Amino acid sequence: MTVETVRKLIGIEAALQSLATKMAGLLEDPVPSDHGPEIATIWQNIAKHEWPYAELLRDLRPGPQDYAIDQSALSAERRILQRSGPVRAKQWGRIRELVARQMVPYAEPLITENNNRMRGRADGHLYNMMRALFVLANPLAEDRDRVPALNHRDIGLTGPYFVNLMQAVYRLHRAQGLPRPARFIDVGCGGGTKVFVASSFFEYCEGLEYDAGYVAHARDWLDRVGAPGCTIRQGDALDYTEFARFDVIYMYRPIKDRALQVRLEGQILEQARPGTIIVAPLNYSLTRRPQTQATPLLDTIFLAHSTPGEADALRQKAETIGPDQGLDDPLEAAEMGFWQPILAASRRRGFEPAP
Repeated sequence: MTVETVRKLIGIEAALQSLATKMAGLLEDPVPSDHGPEIATIWQNIAKHEWPYAELLRDLRPGPQDYAIDQSALSAERRILQRSGPVRAKQWGRIRELVARQMVPYAEPLITENNNRMRGRADGHLYNMMRALFVLANPLAEDRDRVPALNHRDIGLTGPYFVNLMQAVYRLHRAQGLPRPARFIDVGCGGGTKVFVASSFFEYCEGLEYDAGYVAHARDWLDRVGAPGCTIRQGDALDYTEFARFDVIYMYRPIKDRALQVRLEGQILEQARPGTIIVAPLNYSLTRRPQTQATPLLDTIFLAHSTPGEADALRQKAETIGPDQGLDDPLEAAEMGFWQPILAASRRRGFEPAP
């Protein structure tokens, strides 16, 4: 009976994998209204398997005889089903809600956090953890006797606010529909903590830093924690000529001198491609430049060489993309099995299942 149960479960999982893959192909940005009936039909076929799957898993639950034998004697398929099957069986309601959430018109503001320290306990803990990461990654920022003559020390932002900024830019970039992987640069990256956080949103993240001490610390800790896609370069931003390579350019006023900072902002605009997203919480000149050079998308986010109409259209489209930002986890992918196509497609659209 056990062999037959495993065979039936494998067959059901193969059918569910095929159905989930079809549904994932229909979850576009945004989901067209004419996809609704087809998605509903696919879900009905998925739902038909819920009860048989659960019943077969009950037959497969380990009994006293299983604990009396060497586990290696059990088939690999059976071990996987006993371990991950119950987890997958609990997802029907969560996945149903996840898909339903994407079937209704959706709009969420891009920025919802303030750039200050939150007073709530949960936010306070997050602030403290982000602050600890900042200090560990870049101890030079705490050295008050080491004052750079030209540049600011590495300046941290509150965790929720910076994550929200990256979340907003991620949604804007998704709305642009560019086929290539997103490329992000932090101009004056200091110890590289923002580069590391940005790597959760963008495939390639680079930090440009003038100070050799900051660069050494950033490279060391990013290497130790394992940060794929993150690169730290040493150089003078005023001499940098590769800003056109990036889709997202971030700077938090890296230069003290006002005239030089204005010059840097102008240099970035000269090199940036049309549609480049520029994030500048402490800009000096972007808001005063012609809108055809730096069109405001939000208070601190600008669109290079685009019209106000193009910026408004992009912002409105980005607000229809979900605000959730989950991290891809290979262990989760293996455990979720046949659900993974729907989870991956929803995650790309900014939607995560409720906990």
